[in-house]
Amino acid sequence: MSNDLRSCIKCPPYTKADSTNRVCQPDDCRSSYLYVAENGYCKECPEGFVSDSTNNACVPRYNTFADDAVTCNKEREIYADDFKTCVACPEFTRAFDFNSKCASEKCSATEILNKEGKCTNCGPNRKADATGRICEDAPAPLLLNSLNTETVWPGEETNEETVE
Repeated sequence: MSNDLRSCIKCPPYTKADSTNRVCQPDDCRSSYLYVAENGYCKECPEGFVSDSTNNACVPRYNTFADDAVTCNKEREIYADDFKTCVACPEFTRAFDFNSKCASEKCSATEILNKEGKCTNCGPNRKADATGRICEDAPAPLLLNSLNTETVWPGEETNEETVE
């Protein structure tokens, strides 16, 4: 709510409106396995992860006390099961959930999934094929042209000429 209480404003990232809808504040995540998501609500960290010192992200539990900790933060790598090394994501996938898993984006009908795991727009009058990885021409939209310019109810006569 704005200072004059006349309009609503969007809360900044990592906060949400309180119960009175007058103050933006982060959710109170009272567990090391929860973090404050960008929408301001608590969200559970992926398995094997704990919230970091900002409480806005998750890090591997192993990294919080290990001297040989690694950081896997590239767009297409995830932590190995032992959290001691990074593993590359397969083609058509990328890292999600604090680099804890590889997955693909969900593309629309006019986008294809590229080898980096991201959606790419096919362009005008094109759409994704059945595989979702190749763009093809989209069928042209059906245009209906009408010669009749007046509404004629059944049983009524029309003023327009019939073309034979």
